[in-house]
Formats: sequence, structure tokens, C-alpha cells
Amino acid sequence: GIVIVSADTPALQERVYRLRYDVYCVAHEFEDPALQIAGYEQDKYDDYSVHSLLLDNQTGKEVGSVRLILPNDDVSLPAYTVSPEVERQADILFPRGTTAEASRFLRAPHVSIGRQRFAAYETMALMAAVTKMSAEQGITHVVALVTAPLVRLVSRFGISFKLIGDPIEFHGLRQAVLLDLTADLSVVAAQRPDFWRILTASGLYYNPLRP
Repeated sequence: GIVIVSADTPALQERVYRLRYDVYCVAHEFEDPALQIAGYEQDKYDDYSVHSLLLDNQTGKEVGSVRLILPNDDVSLPAYTVSPEVERQADILFPRGTTAEASRFLRAPHVSIGRQRFAAYETMALMAAVTKMSAEQGITHVVALVTAPLVRLVSRFGISFKLIGDPIEFHGLRQAVLLDLTADLSVVAAQRPDFWRILTASGLYYNPLRP
């Protein structure tokens, strides 16, 4: 199984940044390793983010990680810069003050885990981590820049991202999407209660039945 751990200590954050380096600078060349220091992948948004680390509960090895960039006035959210349409829809489609951005949504390289892996299960665990962090931070909506395969994959869980604007070029073709946590997870609760239990820790987060 997979355990979601809040990376809220320097040691756990170091594991997140090293995993991101392995994925984004070595495995996929998403970022330039020459611009990173000592095998870490970090950027200006990390100081305004909360992070989750997914660990294999048998081996303790890293399975994946994701961060939630919180609303702020200093560096803002990268989606606002990358997608002008997201910026235009702020305070129309979603409230700027309680909208965060999910990013650095990644699964560890295959060789590092040492067991059979299931992309759908690990992706669901990452989405559960986003839900958990959002609830803990009082977030109502999440934006993200994602690939078309990820949109299709999460739709299998009953999650229907709202598409914002047309696909844009950003390290490959990306789609800006919006998740309304209360409304969209209520739909999952009604249609796919098995997935809803995983995504919300059995209703601990965004429970439509709770007043």
C-alpha cells in the first residue's frame, strides 16, 4: 500500500526535492539540471507551498510527490502566468483567495520502487494527497496544468476536471483545469463511492453529508 506523508520537515522536503530532481532533471529532462544545486529540484514557488510525499508502506521508498502552491501575493500561481485564460477567470469561475495550484505531480521512476506498480492507483493516491492538503489549508478550488492522458485517467475515478481555455504549450501540450473540491467530490461520492472513500479518507475531507 501507499502512505501519504506531509513533507513538513526539512528532511522530508529534501526527499521531495531529490525525487523531483530524479524525475524532472534526469528521467524526463523537464528542468535543466545545471540550474539546480546538489541534486535538488526547487523553484521560487516552494516557499509558498505545502508538500506531500507518497511512500511504499513496506519498503519506505518514495512512490511519488505533489505540492500545493497556496494563494499568495508575492509569486502568485504559475497557472496565472502560463495561461492568460486562467488569470481572466479568477474570481469568476473560482475565488482567487481560496484557490491553490497542484503541481510537481509525479510518480517515482520505475526502477526505484522494486515492486509491481499500478499507475492508476498511484495517481489516485496523489489526488488524495491534493485533497488532504487542500482541506488542511482551507482551499475550495484547485487549478493545475496537466496532460490530456491525466485528464482521461482521473475521469476513471469519477473526477471531471473543468477545462479552462485551449491547450497551451508548456513543457509539452498542457491543459489548464479546475477542480471545485466540494462540488466535484460530491459527484464522486454519488457516482463512485469506492473512489470517494480513498480521495477523502472516508469522508474526513469534503464530506457532502457533513454540515
